[in-house]
Amino acid sequence: MVIEKETVVFNGFKINVERYIHDTQLKSAILINGALATSSSFYNWVRHLEGRVNTILFDLPFAGKSKLMNDSLDIITKEQEVELINSLIQRYKPEIIMSASWGGLAALMAMSQNTDIIKKAVVASFSTTINKKMEYYILKARDYVYTNNFSELGILLNDEVGKYLPRALKRTNYRHVSNLDQHEYKQACFHLEQIIKLKDSDYRKLINRTSTPVIFINGELDEYTTSDEVKLLKNHLPNSEFYTIKNAGHFLDLENKKASLAMKDIFTTIIP
Repeated sequence: MVIEKETVVFNGFKINVERYIHDTQLKSAILINGALATSSSFYNWVRHLEGRVNTILFDLPFAGKSKLMNDSLDIITKEQEVELINSLIQRYKPEIIMSASWGGLAALMAMSQNTDIIKKAVVASFSTTINKKMEYYILKARDYVYTNNFSELGILLNDEVGKYLPRALKRTNYRHVSNLDQHEYKQACFHLEQIIKLKDSDYRKLINRTSTPVIFINGELDEYTTSDEVKLLKNHLPNSEFYTIKNAGHFLDLENKKASLAMKDIFTTIIP
């Protein structure tokens, strides 16, 4: 496997891009991460997909390896984020778009705008329904950011959506989340505010635009983006498929070995 790294400039932003190339004849997949996450959270997926597709990872201007290359950033809206993703799709021509958690919103938006290139979407740990558990988590996270209580934010992450993670990953999550800078917190809060204001009709307008196949993967134990709630999208996405990983919560394959093997098996099925 060859890893190619480059800096892509879009609208003044510098974007760190890493491409994991197994075979130049293979299709490519671009991976979209969620709030407070970086491209490094996808290394498991890169291994799961090895030999099936080449993978494209990137960090948004305010996150991960892109952050040090961008000074004095303004808040980036979800629409601007999707424009950036669109530019990467136009540049690298991936046939597949894959996402985790709230990266699912940007992935679905980008998919609907690039149907000539994107032929399949894989959306994990995402639902268009903001249920009571997710609403509590979002509002509590927002409150901690507004009061600069970042240590409690790290604890909240591990107690709620990360409750099934092993201890080592909980420690990593806590260190990462409690040590982000002010801009990253404000950026995450802005996106959460955008998400919580979305109505079912907004999602219907989005997903009704496309006939692209969408595969949803959710954890059996996930109370925040439940498999039952996401299956309601079947009425609006006739080409959709749904997979549920047993004994897994919101973080799916990161939580235990069986969930990791199950995720790999699903990838084997949907990307032959």
